[in-house]
Amino acid sequence: VDVGDGLFQFKFTLESQLKWVLNNGPRSFDNHPLVLRRWERRMTVNSITFTMLLIWVQIWGLLFDLISEEATWDIGRGLGQVVEIDHKAFTSEQARFIKIKVEIAIDKPLRRGGFVVNPEGDRVRIGFRYERLVELCF
Repeated sequence: VDVGDGLFQFKFTLESQLKWVLNNGPRSFDNHPLVLRRWERRMTVNSITFTMLLIWVQIWGLLFDLISEEATWDIGRGLGQVVEIDHKAFTSEQARFIKIKVEIAIDKPLRRGGFVVNPEGDRVRIGFRYERLVELCF
């Protein structure tokens, strides 16, 4: 339902459907991010704010000896609030990237990458790829 000011209300028959949509984003519509927020008591068109986006981030270029759950948490906290870590990279013999689900502020620019320091003090550049975001400017 279009409720005005670029806001739409979606209604679900089952709680499981709602959870699936919220957990399997982000979504886009007409090449624009569709930011979703769960209904809360006393929420109105005038009071609702959208500040966070839940998104899977791939971390590329990490040294093999730094591919660990601890390093993933540290990197994720630098991006936003860590929600979940994909453990596949830790269980496979070799991983090209690690993946983390993070809540990031939508009013801040997306980071293309950063630096990590290994225990020997070497700085290594890593890159971030944001899953399921189309034509998004950094």
